[in-house]
Amino acid sequence: MSSTSIPSGAVGAFIGVLVYSVICLVLCTLVVGLLFSYGEKWTYITMLATFSAISTVGSIAQQIHYGTSWASIKEEQYQKALNIQTYPGLAFTGASGTLDIVLYNMQLYCYNVMSLSVMFWAVGLFAGTWGFKDKHLRMHAGNLSIASRTFTIAFPALVIGVANIPAVLTYGVLVFILSNMTMFLSLTIGSILLILTLYKYMKTRRLVMGSRSNKLGGWWNPSSGESAAHSQTLESGTARPGAIVSEKRRSIYDRALLIRFTIAFLILAVFEVMIIVFSLTQVNYFNAILASGGPNLEASSATSDILFFMPGVTSSLVVYLVFGTSKSYKQYIELVLGCCGLRLNIQRRRKENPSQPRALEFDRLDSISNNEARDGIQKSTQVTTYNISHITPTS
Repeated sequence: MSSTSIPSGAVGAFIGVLVYSVICLVLCTLVVGLLFSYGEKWTYITMLATFSAISTVGSIAQQIHYGTSWASIKEEQYQKALNIQTYPGLAFTGASGTLDIVLYNMQLYCYNVMSLSVMFWAVGLFAGTWGFKDKHLRMHAGNLSIASRTFTIAFPALVIGVANIPAVLTYGVLVFILSNMTMFLSLTIGSILLILTLYKYMKTRRLVMGSRSNKLGGWWNPSSGESAAHSQTLESGTARPGAIVSEKRRSIYDRALLIRFTIAFLILAVFEVMIIVFSLTQVNYFNAILASGGPNLEASSATSDILFFMPGVTSSLVVYLVFGTSKSYKQYIELVLGCCGLRLNIQRRRKENPSQPRALEFDRLDSISNNEARDGIQKSTQVTTYNISHITPTS
């Protein structure tokens, strides 16, 4: 061939997938920027969105490299199919050539971090919903939160690094287990915890049980400051002005959080299953290349390879649709015009009451109109003392 670029028959698919990938990246980056502008720098939703954006950057870079070096990549794929006879584990690396392998492992690392982030987020919701009150765990809640995030970032890098050791690559099954065990375990544990969380929520209609430990942080107690007000109301038996409105708002917030998290978990679960299945199909893919006796340079083969980039970048679109849509377009415009949220952050800090706890792990939705708030305050001010049995969470 006179050129190493993709054949003309696959150019349309290449442009379409690349544009789609850029759109997904822009949307996810806006969500990350807005989260940072609101001070949500170390929450699991921020980690999920950030690493989803990073994986999309790696995918776009790999797409561009594929489009400009298509013929040479096909030659490297055939050479890799020959090397699989010696190193069976290469069949599960999913890429050929040094640059492609680096970009592939970069994306695989991000997917593993995302799966662990969702799992630990599920742990936080489970712990809060079931109201764990162990004093020893309370004392070390801050350290556990840091440890979980450190583990989320470090463990996938360690596992992927071990999977790429030449001695390990001689064992295909071992490489497959190392490459996919993080996502598989996260999916399994997260599913169990999500089911238990939904079960508890359906019985109590409370996402986070009222307790006196409202300073444990998002890992153990992913609730808002309004839960503290509700807890104090239950303990004292006194309803303060606005307590009814706060309780109603909090119920709507809890329901919105749980619905969005459940949707995100289910979609990401399907996404992770697709990645695991894709790694299995790579064995047949390289066997077919080896059986053909040479690289497949047909346009249909290039089109198929290009379309396989879509599932990976779709995770960024999911992050925006599930979590990013909780904010208005006006806030995104302010983010862009305000130098990536710096001006918005300054204005928010001036208006924000420093003594009021922030919502953790999720920037909750605005749910109650001003009229409802005024009506609730007027009703609550008519009575100063309530019996505890009369104060129940709003379903």
